[in-house]
Amino acid sequence: MTKNKTEILSFIQPYVPQHLFSASSTDLSLDDATTIAIQLAALRRVIATYLPRYLVARLVADPTPGQVTGGFRHGAVMFADVSGFTAMSEKLSALGKEGAEEITGIVNGYFETMLRISAKYGGDLLKFGGDAVLLFFEGRDGALRATTTAWAMQLAMEQFARVKTSLGEFPLRMSIGIGSGHIFLADLGTVENMEYAVMGQALSNMARAESVATAGQIVVDDATRIATASTADYTPVDTFWRLETLHEMVEPETYSSKIYPRMPNLVDASTETLLAFAYRQAQVINALKPFIPQQLLPQLILDPQNPLVPGSHRPVTVMFANFYGIDEIIEALGNAHEETITRILNNHFVTMSRIINRFGGVVNKVDAYAIGHRIMVLFGALQAHEDDPQRAVRTAVAMNAALAEVNRYTAA
Repeated sequence: MTKNKTEILSFIQPYVPQHLFSASSTDLSLDDATTIAIQLAALRRVIATYLPRYLVARLVADPTPGQVTGGFRHGAVMFADVSGFTAMSEKLSALGKEGAEEITGIVNGYFETMLRISAKYGGDLLKFGGDAVLLFFEGRDGALRATTTAWAMQLAMEQFARVKTSLGEFPLRMSIGIGSGHIFLADLGTVENMEYAVMGQALSNMARAESVATAGQIVVDDATRIATASTADYTPVDTFWRLETLHEMVEPETYSSKIYPRMPNLVDASTETLLAFAYRQAQVINALKPFIPQQLLPQLILDPQNPLVPGSHRPVTVMFANFYGIDEIIEALGNAHEETITRILNNHFVTMSRIINRFGGVVNKVDAYAIGHRIMVLFGALQAHEDDPQRAVRTAVAMNAALAEVNRYTAA
């Protein structure tokens, strides 16, 4: 169905600063249409940086909000965790706003360095939070690209061995775990609130490998060791393998993606062409929106070409809810039952998410643990309450009580 100008302006209005135009106006100038098109393209681009490439690419191809999907992918998953940021944060937080800004600058510099390395070897950032990153290297050569990335990242840690701050020097060190094989990627939730989850045996192996690794080490599972045996030397540690030497590194490549918009030719473009382009960007943004925190989008809309999301330091209550048996369900049902696996996972996530929302909590992430999987929930991160600790406890009790019904649904 063809949209008229009024319908297009009404649809894109939430994603454009209100001083730029009125949604009821039909006499939009060419300059205004150009400004709106640039705004929407920049906003779509900056939102995409918060999400994995695989997810953005899917929603660019089909920008329908609230799609619940899931499927198996093959490759290597890598978890890189840094020690030292907590001690630094506790010291600098005493400086208030200035300390928060200093921490933000240091953290940004660190992650920018590591993600630049990952991007060279085709790593897709799946999860990003706190002082750790979860990366996925899809394909048959995923294990080699992951170990190459891990090796290069550990070498780059030399520049962070002694981080200078206004309150002295702090050492940072990194531990890395890698697992290879099948993982299950799922997009779960409702049209209002979506979460992408990464599950499967390779991810569990990765989490256990990282728990074995000490600062400065790279530890991999057996599948990764076998896949890279001709290019690396390993030493056994528990039931995993510590990478000692990497003899051959994958050559960096340029991994292109169609997740970023291409602007129309502004010299020849008409108002109608620019509005059609802006409408398309708004459709994609509308599909991406449920995956990002609600409070983030208004900040990005103000100036997406120069996004400034300040860091903050505030008291929160953190709850981790560990769940067991998910990997067993995924392994038992296998590739032939992706829809069934997705349905089970979505029922579990939506049930727990509604309980969390009812008590004012916010799902921060769903990720792997050394045993099973976990949901990280924050109370007080968006809106503080005097009873946030009690809210967290009540949430935990309600989630435990709901498991019986969730399990009955799973068994059916």
